[in-house]
Amino acid sequence: MKQWYGNTMTKVVRILDSDSRLGLDENKIKHMREKHGENLILKPKTQSLLTLIFGEIRQLWMIISFAFIAMLFYNGLTAIACLATLIMIISVAMLINGDYSEEKSLMAIDNLNTAFSYVLRDGKRCKIACEEIVVGDMFYLEKGSYVAADIRIIECEDLKVSEVAVTGEKHEVEKYSMKIEGGVINLSQIKNMVFKSSIVTEGFGLGIVIATGMNTQIGKIASALLEYKNDNRVFTKKLNKIANSVSQVTIIVAAITLLFTLYNKFSIHEIINTLIYVFMTSYSPIYIIILFLFFNIIFRGFKKKNMYIKSISAIYFIKDITTIFTKKIGCISENVLVFRQVYCDDMLVDVEKQGVIMEDTMERIISIALLCNDAKLESGGAPYSGNDNSIENLAEYAILKFCNEELAEKSRLEMKQERVFKIPYDSDRLIKTVVNKIEDRYRANVSGGLDSLLNKCTHILINGVEKEIKEIDIKAIINVHIGMSNSAYNVIGFGYRNFNYEPSIDENIESNLVFVGLMGFENPIKDSSYAAVKNCADLNVKLIIDEEDNKLACLAFGKLIGLTQKKEEVLSGVEIDYMDKEEFEKNIEGVSIFSKILSKHKSEIVNCLNSKGHSIASVGDRLTDLEYLNKSRISISTGNECSTVVRKLSSLFLQENDLSEIINLVQYSKKIINYINELGLFVSVAGFSEILMILVCLITRSEMPFTLIEILYLNFIIIPCSGMSILFQNRNTNQDMKNINYKYIKRVAVINSFITSGTYFLILGLMGEFTTISTVHIGFIIFVLYQNIFSISLIYEKHFLKNKVSYVLSLINILLQVIFIFMYIFNILT
Repeated sequence: MKQWYGNTMTKVVRILDSDSRLGLDENKIKHMREKHGENLILKPKTQSLLTLIFGEIRQLWMIISFAFIAMLFYNGLTAIACLATLIMIISVAMLINGDYSEEKSLMAIDNLNTAFSYVLRDGKRCKIACEEIVVGDMFYLEKGSYVAADIRIIECEDLKVSEVAVTGEKHEVEKYSMKIEGGVINLSQIKNMVFKSSIVTEGFGLGIVIATGMNTQIGKIASALLEYKNDNRVFTKKLNKIANSVSQVTIIVAAITLLFTLYNKFSIHEIINTLIYVFMTSYSPIYIIILFLFFNIIFRGFKKKNMYIKSISAIYFIKDITTIFTKKIGCISENVLVFRQVYCDDMLVDVEKQGVIMEDTMERIISIALLCNDAKLESGGAPYSGNDNSIENLAEYAILKFCNEELAEKSRLEMKQERVFKIPYDSDRLIKTVVNKIEDRYRANVSGGLDSLLNKCTHILINGVEKEIKEIDIKAIINVHIGMSNSAYNVIGFGYRNFNYEPSIDENIESNLVFVGLMGFENPIKDSSYAAVKNCADLNVKLIIDEEDNKLACLAFGKLIGLTQKKEEVLSGVEIDYMDKEEFEKNIEGVSIFSKILSKHKSEIVNCLNSKGHSIASVGDRLTDLEYLNKSRISISTGNECSTVVRKLSSLFLQENDLSEIINLVQYSKKIINYINELGLFVSVAGFSEILMILVCLITRSEMPFTLIEILYLNFIIIPCSGMSILFQNRNTNQDMKNINYKYIKRVAVINSFITSGTYFLILGLMGEFTTISTVHIGFIIFVLYQNIFSISLIYEKHFLKNKVSYVLSLINILLQVIFIFMYIFNILT
């Protein structure tokens, strides 16, 4: 990279064997394309629709389903066969649609490949497709245009770009063409280059392409998607695994049934009819449909809360989250700052209690804060907060809101002091400068971080008089800054410099400044955040916060929300840079707040925590966040200004970044998965009970416990309805959730199947010669009664209204059973 930004524009053109006046010719274009490839961001490999269909069809449970349907048709049960076929087709379509939607989401990366751009070739301005751009092309940079490659600027005028997608820099960045001496720490410091996916906001220029496609900075970010990808088909795989396991049991039982029927010399029709009984007890597709419908309803409920979950698999990942990695502003604190304190004339003023008296230095600091302000007012006077929640931006809105309510309007001041030009804030300088004309003089008004500002000050304004700044003044300023930070306030410094002439943007106007004062801003904590932090601790979920402020302010904030107590629990980006790998890995789990970190630091944090077994949910909204988001178990994108690519690639999208919503989602996901496990438990108990009753009757040569209509009614209506009542329950969240795993399900299913079967055969034995009611119907009645009791035990909640959906579904199910039984009794009696 240094060979591009650290060399003169002439040398860069020479290195790339190009021509700044004519551009490349055809031969050089061909050579560069062969050497560097096309200007395309590659997409991760995805599976086609046909591959997904074939993958589902070859599943064991599908083969069993085909065999079941074939037997139904063979025995002339056409209506039932058609119903089973329809259920199977719908279930497969749902499975494939879920997987295909997941695969399609990866196509969002195509948005990084733009349509066309303008370049200079053979001395002519040409409009070409962006994939045709090659290294060495002379690229036109014009207002509103999309930068299609990484480019070293050759010449420009008033060029400003938005490069938030690449550098994370939310502010408009001014660019120039001169070479940069020395090294740079991050991309945002490279002012003589523009990067692919940036947008030109002002001015124009000409640059030479130095990297294309996957070799660009955004290409390197996107490459993380090619190297690592969460298995977002976990739900489909779990369903297939369970359905295949059930099918294996079905095959074993069917083999035993076949042996007994052949031994007893059943006819082909009777053998197939007996096998139909067995296959019907474990027909999986109907439960696949129920689960997908359940999640569809759940997701619709999330959408009403402006929460969009990309796949069912995300629910499985969310429930296992052990760490949440999020930003402070907007998630834990409000997306707003409130002006609380001002320091000037060696006095600290509490704005709310003491008010502001517009005299001398106080008037100057307020005027600088307003003149450096780019915030806009909505109609009615309320400040428009927008979506840029950087400290600098929110501070401007806070100042404007305060002045609009308490003091003269900003527009009145701007009429007296016309703005000449602005040098935007950036993460390198950490200050913002606005030059204004005051009658026949000029003044550079400066605001920004105290460290950067104070280093440029030679004087201080005291009681309206400029004095040389002394060591005692600097110590007093720093002590006030420390005090504000210990109150968890964000601090902005203000200064100025007067000119008797109109200064140029190219001269060093940010020097020999006069220090005026400091402003402290409170970032109010959301009321819901205190409980959310406590819930994190109760759930053993570690909360990690990314904060833009200094370590003192971070520690104070952590204490306010009950997250930190010691300074060792806060770590800055600078400390990470100078920390060796072993020390970083040793200390990482003890850190709760990270101060002023970059995307590269976030990737290191996520990688390290992953290696220690953490399951991480990370929050982000920019393309630069993609790398660490993709390495997290759950990626959460947020806000209206979230990159479309990031939104489509993330596990879930929240309209509002709120910690309480995230932790509530973790809790709710645990409940959902528990309900699904309870469904699995109930269906397993019912299936084992049916199979055991059928096998015992077959072995003892007794009459089948159910008629064909009864077993159809059981497995296509009664058991699915009971299953839905289990899924849609809403028990008290304080109730302990059962640890329902495979061993638990197997044990309970076996025990309950023996209880059901034992009860059935015991009643048959006691009945003896009584034949008023057919013994076939006794089996059906005993089975549904026991399963009703078992399902209600799973959904029990003493407050009816809290769990009304489940209870209503259970009552409807019982009503259908009663009607069915009475119809049978009526038929027998008549």
